Amino acid sequence: MLKNSENDQKSSTDTVSLFRDKSIVGGHCTRVYSGKMRLLFVEDDRRLVQTLSHQLKKQYAVDVCASVAEAEIAVEANTYDVLILDISLPDGNGISLAKELRKHAVKTPILILTADAKTTQKILALDSGADDYMTKPFSVEELRARIRALLRRKERG
Repeated sequence: MLKNSENDQKSSTDTVSLFRDKSIVGGHCTRVYSGKMRLLFVEDDRRLVQTLSHQLKKQYAVDVCASVAEAEIAVEANTYDVLILDISLPDGNGISLAKELRKHAVKTPILILTADAKTTQKILALDSGADDYMTKPFSVEELRARIRALLRRKERG
């Protein structure tokens, strides 16, 4: 569940995940930039993380996690405007994470960003709670447009 604004300042080292492994404390999520709209980018490809974080930090605050466990802690400890999830992560997958977040009533828009272009994966992701799905390789301009669209939908409620 998303925390209220008084908990936004809480570090992930002070938070215990409500998800499947209650013993996880801490994590290695990285705050890339502090700004107005806040994104969580869950991706284990360091090169992509570096490139995309650099591009997105011009408009958004971007937190980066490289695993499902770290993402669960970050979502527990912070309020995000959009979650961007890769499917293939070292300790799980973004589709399962999206499903788990929805079970915990997390309403934050979720965009799946992955190399898997199979229609069955897209359907599974969308049916599991993702709001959008983009395949790699992708245009940063298109990703920005999709983030803006998700933010507009979120604002309309």
